[in-house]
Amino acid sequence: MIRQVFLYVSMFLTFYSCDKKLPEIEIYSIELSKHYLSVVEGDLDTLKITFEPETAHHLNFNWESSDTAIVKVNSLGIIKGVGPGIANVTVASKDGKLIDECVVSVVKWTVYKHEYLDYIKCIAVDKDGVKWIGTDDYGLFRLEEEKLIQFFNPSWGIGKNHVNITDIAIDREGNKWISANCHSDNGVAKFDGTNWSTYTSEDIELNGAYVKCIAVDNLNNVWVGSTNGISKFDGSNWTTYNTKNCGLVADYIYTIEIDFHNNIWISTLGGEVLKIEGSDWITYNSSVINIPVGIRSICQDSQGVMWCASPLEGVCKFDGANWTMYDSGFFNEVSIWSITNDLYDNKWFMGSKSIIKFDGINLISYPLNNLTSVDVHCHALAIDSLGNKWIGTHGFGIIKLQDY
Repeated sequence: MIRQVFLYVSMFLTFYSCDKKLPEIEIYSIELSKHYLSVVEGDLDTLKITFEPETAHHLNFNWESSDTAIVKVNSLGIIKGVGPGIANVTVASKDGKLIDECVVSVVKWTVYKHEYLDYIKCIAVDKDGVKWIGTDDYGLFRLEEEKLIQFFNPSWGIGKNHVNITDIAIDREGNKWISANCHSDNGVAKFDGTNWSTYTSEDIELNGAYVKCIAVDNLNNVWVGSTNGISKFDGSNWTTYNTKNCGLVADYIYTIEIDFHNNIWISTLGGEVLKIEGSDWITYNSSVINIPVGIRSICQDSQGVMWCASPLEGVCKFDGANWTMYDSGFFNEVSIWSITNDLYDNKWFMGSKSIIKFDGINLISYPLNNLTSVDVHCHALAIDSLGNKWIGTHGFGIIKLQDY
């Protein structure tokens, strides 16, 4: 009898507990684990949700992608990169009152390898979208529609260990101007696609100095930076400016940039930025104003702001009146070597092992170590008219990044 009563009570309690529904707890906030995310095409990642109160249970959320041709998302928050571009992944509560979103950038990497592309020093893109590549040992290359062609300047010698190309600039006629340090001589060459014109160390008054960079201004003058100052070629004559005859504080020139008004911007080993405005030399010195020492790259954006990068101390910008400093901590301690702009005026910074996109507010990093177990170092960055980023490396060829 006691056993029967116990059995009936147990059954009653079981039925009661099954019919009893736990009260729903209304949530008042949701948040995604990430709000900016980069995913390689074809790869998966997961967005997690935190909500309050944490005691809520049996919750349903609605996930949505703004463009499923770029990124897809399932009911568990697992996203898949479908194609290059940027899309928003949104999560909402069941009633749609609570919403959070993540900006997802889907990228595609393409690697071009060649035994002669072991050490790429510079990349320039011409008006037809052809990539011109300067290497440390093997001279000049042309990359068009995945076809690689090698060119040699006979005056510089042919074969390994002869030509270290340091920079490439393209004039308005499409001629390639190349600065190089060679086994035979240091100097500059013009290449029209068929013929070479060579300017020796003696022509440029280098006095045995190394050439470092080259640029062409809006009047088609060629400017060459070396360890002996800066030299200008007007089509007929070379003129060299250094600490002996102008306002330079140091003769070692790191980089040259031409702005919209045809002013010449220079950075030197002495920690200064110079602006050549007509006959005036304007100096901005790191010992006087807040700019980084060792600037290796200068770039002007569409608003006319000058951006400068130093691997030692970070990035700064100059709006014509004020200098603004972004120290290395802003870039998570990544050393920044180069800056360039894309079609939408985003800034692209080249670190030693990654490139970083800055839209003025957010930073998105694209590390190259995700591509290979090999230790890859970046040495060159260029952007073509389609917005593709071309990265020259040491040890891993040339890499194309598509992000839209």
